[in-house]
Amino acid sequence: MWLDKAEIYLQLGLYQPARELISEAYTHAYKTQSNEALARCLYLLAMLANSEKNHGQAKTLLEEAQKIGGDEHFWYNTTLCLLQAILGEDSKDKEILACKILQHAVKVFRSALAETPNRVSVLGFMIASLEVRIESIKSSSINAVKETEVAKTILEACDKISQIEKDFLHYGYKEKNAETMLEHANLLRVLAKHTENEGMKHRHLLDAHALALRAISIEEEVFCDILSLTPLHESRNVSLPVMRKLADMKLNFVSLTLDMLLLVCTEEKKKIVEESRKGSFQRTVEEYVRSTPDYHSLEQEWCLTGKTLGHIALTQLESIHFFTGGSLEIKAKCLYLTGKCLRLLAIQVDPLNLDIQWNHNMKIDYELNQTSLEIQKKSTKDKENTKIAYIQTHTHTHTVF
Repeated sequence: MWLDKAEIYLQLGLYQPARELISEAYTHAYKTQSNEALARCLYLLAMLANSEKNHGQAKTLLEEAQKIGGDEHFWYNTTLCLLQAILGEDSKDKEILACKILQHAVKVFRSALAETPNRVSVLGFMIASLEVRIESIKSSSINAVKETEVAKTILEACDKISQIEKDFLHYGYKEKNAETMLEHANLLRVLAKHTENEGMKHRHLLDAHALALRAISIEEEVFCDILSLTPLHESRNVSLPVMRKLADMKLNFVSLTLDMLLLVCTEEKKKIVEESRKGSFQRTVEEYVRSTPDYHSLEQEWCLTGKTLGHIALTQLESIHFFTGGSLEIKAKCLYLTGKCLRLLAIQVDPLNLDIQWNHNMKIDYELNQTSLEIQKKSTKDKENTKIAYIQTHTHTHTVF
């Protein structure tokens, strides 16, 4: 019971009370010579060390815990904790080492599944989770891949993760399915950045947007199911791990949405600049020969989605405030993304106006043009004054005569 409570404290970020409970449980387990409790205490202390960025200590504690051993859940949890410790260090080849550890773990779990096929729902879930982490680590180190092979590598990872999504659904793990869908969306987002073709770039981003939105919907269903288990007055002002997970998913989705909005603004600005350089005759001819766009075409879908991106982002950011649970980090990210969204919406309303304010060269040209206009006005006014004075003098002379 102490260890269960300590694990919940760790998930909530309450490290000091978690440390006290783990120490008390470790003392009791050492006196009673309970190997299972000792191994779990060491595992939770390693989790605590990772949370405090003390990854070297976490690795040492995990080695001690794995010497004692445990069931498949213990080995699954300690593998993920070891992975976090390795990736948290500043080692050069940490991604390669992490992938090797995960591949070894997958191999062990597959052999265990062959021996106990009745444990397919549990072991199959663990295998799928570890395979997702492998693909995630590979995609995070995509810069090490040759530019010509980037798209192929990411597409292979997308196909693999798509199959894992089906596995999670088959085994009944909705929450892990949502996390995997979000990982799939992040891969498509990276793929879009490495795609030169405009149509394919739009397709990848639209697919990523749809996947991330579906993942959030699934996580919201899980959150509503949890809230339905407690009375309404008890669910107020509570901070649950699922709330922070949902907030992180929404922040990830908003970041993707703003990337799409930035691309929309860039494309609209480019079109406006190109149109301004065309003559009236050329614009008339192009307007006449232009075909009516297909309503179901990719361009139309991109155009319609682009008009709602700002509204969607602001709606999600507004809802995140409910899930912050007092986390200053989430609040700071939310405020940053809100400011970024408002800036992009301002650009979308007036794509060229901000260039005059922020682009130094355009500002100098604008100031020079204003100075030139003032000089021309002054010169014209001086000429008019000289002409008026001449006329008045000439009229006065004729009157005298």
